[in-house]
Amino acid sequence: MPATTPLSSLADRAVADPIAPIFGKVMSRQAADSSFVSLAAGSPDNRLLPNDLLEALVQDARQADQHLDLLNYTMPQGLPSLRAHFARLLQGQGVRCTPDGLLITSGGMEAISLAAELTLNPGDVVLVESPAFPGAMSAFQRCGARVIHVDCDDDGIIPEAVVEAIALHQPKLLSVMPDFQNPSGRVMPAARRERLALIIEDTGVMAIEDGVYTQLRFTGDPLPPLQSYAPDHVLYASSVSKILAPAMRVGALVAPPAFVEHARRVKSAYNMQASGFTQAIAARFLDPGKSFLTDHLRSLRTAYADRYRVMDQALAQHFPGSAGYTWTRPSGGMFLWLEGPNSVDFTAALDRALKAGVAYIPGSLFYFDPRRGHQAARLNYASTSPDRIPEGIARLAMALSG
Repeated sequence: MPATTPLSSLADRAVADPIAPIFGKVMSRQAADSSFVSLAAGSPDNRLLPNDLLEALVQDARQADQHLDLLNYTMPQGLPSLRAHFARLLQGQGVRCTPDGLLITSGGMEAISLAAELTLNPGDVVLVESPAFPGAMSAFQRCGARVIHVDCDDDGIIPEAVVEAIALHQPKLLSVMPDFQNPSGRVMPAARRERLALIIEDTGVMAIEDGVYTQLRFTGDPLPPLQSYAPDHVLYASSVSKILAPAMRVGALVAPPAFVEHARRVKSAYNMQASGFTQAIAARFLDPGKSFLTDHLRSLRTAYADRYRVMDQALAQHFPGSAGYTWTRPSGGMFLWLEGPNSVDFTAALDRALKAGVAYIPGSLFYFDPRRGHQAARLNYASTSPDRIPEGIARLAMALSG
C-alpha cells in the first residue's frame, strides 16, 4: 500500500489567491496581443518603477556596508538602519512607533499574516470591510477564523455597524484599510477613525490597519492613522512594495512590544529574516538624508493623479449615471470601484471582456460570500499608461453591452 501523508488542518485551511487565475489569463493574452489593456493589476506600472535608481541604490548600499555582510544573514527583527528609516517614515504619517517597536517583514502581506497568527485561534471571528482585500481574508481563514463583512459607505466602514457586529459576533479582530482602500479606493475621515478607535478600546477588540497605500495620496491633506488614536489596540502593517518595488518584498509590522517579540519568533521559524540584501537597498531608498524617496513619490503621485483623471473622464463617457453606474473618486492609491445596476454581472462578463482585449477584477472576488459583488468591479488606473486607459474603458463598455 503506498504511503500517504494527510494534510494538517492548517494546510487544509490555506486558500488559493482568487485573483491569480485572472492574472495568468492576462499575462498570456498580453504576450499574444500587445494592444491588450489590463485594468486588473494589483501592481504598479513597470515603467514607473525606479529602474534607473536600482544601480545607484545597490552601490550606495554596498558603500554603507562597513562590515561586508550585505549578502549574509542579518538580525531577525531587521537591519537597524532600515528600522530607523522606516520608523521615521511612519512617524511622519502619524504612526506612533519606534525602531524597536517595528519588525521588518517579507512584504506587507507577511505583516498581515503574522498579525493574524499572533491573535487568532480556530473559530475566532474577524470583521472586515465590504468589499475587502482578499489576501487578508485568506490569511484569516488560514488561521481558522470566520470572516464577517461589515457594512460600509462612501467614508469606509460604518462605526454603528461595527458596534452591532461586535455585539453579535464577539470578534477577536477588526481589519481595516483607512487610506485608499483596496479595492474601493475609499478614504476614512479622521472623525470616523477616532470613533472607531474608541470602539475597539471600549470593547477590547484588536485591529489590523493596512497602510500600504498611505504614501500615494495625490490630492488633499494626509489623515492620522487609526493606530495613532489607539496604539495599544492596533497592529499596523506597511510596505515598500507600492512606493519602491514589489520585488523588494520588504514590509513592516508595528505593534506593542510584546507582540513584536512574539512576531519575531514566528517569523524566525519561517524564514529567519527578510532578505538582508533588499533590506539594505530599501534602507538607502528611505534614508531621509537622500532624495530618492521624495523624488520618486513626487513622480508617482503626479502620474497616478493624471491616470485617475483620464479614467474618470472615460468612465463618464461610457458609463453614465443615467444608466445606473457609479464609481468612487479616490484621492490617492491605485484603484477605483465601479458599480452598475443589479442587471449587470461583471463576473459573467469577464470572459467577454478578455476576448475584447481588456481585463478587470470582478467585485465578487472581494467578498467572502461569492454571491455578493457581481454588479461591481475593481479597476486599476495606476498600472496602465494614460493613452491606453480610454480604449480599455471603451472595450469594457462594449463587453458589458454584449
